[in-house]
Amino acid sequence: MTSKRIVIYRQGAIGDLVHTLALVKLIRKREPVARIEFCCDPVTVKLLEQCCDYIDQVWSINKASFMEDFAKVGTSKTDEFIFLHSQWHKAWWLNFRYIKASKLFCYRYNAKLSAVANYVTARYPELENDLIKDPYAVLDHRALVHKNSRNAAIGPIVTNRQEYICIVPGVGKLRPHRAYPLTKWLEFIKTQIKTNDHAIKILGGPDEKDLSLELESLFAQDPQLQTSRIENLIGKTSLVELVSILAQTKMLYSADTGILHIGAASGAKITSIFAITDPARFAPFSPDARVLVSPNCQCQLDSGKKKHCTNLKKNYASCLWGINLQN
Repeated sequence: MTSKRIVIYRQGAIGDLVHTLALVKLIRKREPVARIEFCCDPVTVKLLEQCCDYIDQVWSINKASFMEDFAKVGTSKTDEFIFLHSQWHKAWWLNFRYIKASKLFCYRYNAKLSAVANYVTARYPELENDLIKDPYAVLDHRALVHKNSRNAAIGPIVTNRQEYICIVPGVGKLRPHRAYPLTKWLEFIKTQIKTNDHAIKILGGPDEKDLSLELESLFAQDPQLQTSRIENLIGKTSLVELVSILAQTKMLYSADTGILHIGAASGAKITSIFAITDPARFAPFSPDARVLVSPNCQCQLDSGKKKHCTNLKKNYASCLWGINLQN
């Protein structure tokens, strides 16, 4: 007897993709012998292949060859197609033209739920009340586990959970005013150097070369920051390597960015800083996460519906200057 084939589709930002993984892991729990396949952007294929052993196959869907790539996905009989975007017409067309699944599920926005819970209800709408009450009783938040970590040491970058903390000072190119002010980060790093012996790994994406260079310049100008305990890894790690690093860090400090959500799904303890983005919907999905939000954040007072802050101070959201990471 052929096992059920389930095809899941989600493209876009890394954080959004990570938010879907608790659903995929739940499907595996409920359908232990099903064949689960995931369609995503090329940049995240290796992340899912190497850190999600509950997914049987990952399909690379390139925008430049979208139709050709989907035609390959649709060559086998499919029982369920789970489309995790809100364009119902596109979901219907892709299923009619390529996937031909007997059951089609499509994401629908629900403001009452966190992003993670909202993806879950695309397939299991009956879980809505349980997810509002206690999502961690329903879902496993640790959705990213490097396959090598099950049986062996992960790699040379990773040492011991008690030996280092991770800091993510940037938020990529999209809405950069969400980032915690760089001078505040430097103050925090200096305090860490004075008060404990932890090494500090600074993380970021390949599109943050300018931030990396700026940090290196600031480190060179300040004797307190000229220490081998600081390791600048911005743009130097793959997504898979980030999972390994974050799974064993003592603490991750970050604003709302993709690496923050990779950390949550990797089991890291987290202190996160939010401005503009609504933490009720987009906070890191982890019981070990602390979220810091300024009580003076006008964007949050406006129900978190803004995407761009208009009250800036030195190119950062003004409310972020009042947040103290030491508290």
